Amino acid sequence: MKVLKNVFIGVVVVLSGIVLAQTAHSSPGQGSMTATYWLLSEQDKDVNHDCCSLLTNLVLPQLGPDGLPVANSTYVNNGYIQDVNSKGEITWWSPSENQNVTFLSSGQISLPYVNYAMFPPVGNDRSGFLTAEFQGVFTLSTPSSVTFTTGSDDDSFIYIDGQLVLSNGGVHPGNFIPVATNTLGAGKHDLTIFYADRQVIGASFELTPTSPGLSSVDPTPESGTLLLLGIGLLGMGFAFRRGLVRQFQRSGIN
Repeated sequence: MKVLKNVFIGVVVVLSGIVLAQTAHSSPGQGSMTATYWLLSEQDKDVNHDCCSLLTNLVLPQLGPDGLPVANSTYVNNGYIQDVNSKGEITWWSPSENQNVTFLSSGQISLPYVNYAMFPPVGNDRSGFLTAEFQGVFTLSTPSSVTFTTGSDDDSFIYIDGQLVLSNGGVHPGNFIPVATNTLGAGKHDLTIFYADRQVIGASFELTPTSPGLSSVDPTPESGTLLLLGIGLLGMGFAFRRGLVRQFQRSGIN
């Protein structure tokens, strides 16, 4: 009976973690995404210059090895983008690789998302520029294309399963861009969006799902939730092993 009791305790811990994970995923409307925000210093080399142009080829078609957008070498060589690491990835979202980037906060956004004031907490670019990464997961019941409308002032890059579906790059005013992807397979898909404001005055970002395939987007589990699930599984394993050892000891088995 004590073996079953110990196992039961471990199961309760695991289930508690699962409930919290499901709670983190629940959201009204068309879903939500995790959000991480950074401050890009006004002293950075890639801000306050080269306005105004929409660049649809500013980044390469897939995310780099560190999960960041990879700059088109054309724009690196001509000096338009200087904040790149050794792998060619843009570092506007990476404090560990760019001393002009500072972590601000993390949380969630609800979809559809429309924000015409994508400024740092102090407001209006007075002490730097806001950059952000949004992450979520959506599920398709059958192979299909997904559609949405997006816009940004300035850069935004949208990836599905690490593949670029929209490059709204460059320093430019806000815009509206309807997007339809190629046919995606049935099952789960990762949605990742990078945003960067790099010029004073304007700052906006919006994402509006317009197809049933994007009718429900769940936020990517945060590290704390995954840690909780891991601790629960570890606790279950220890409880089960301890109960078996005691049972074997009573039976005279070494």
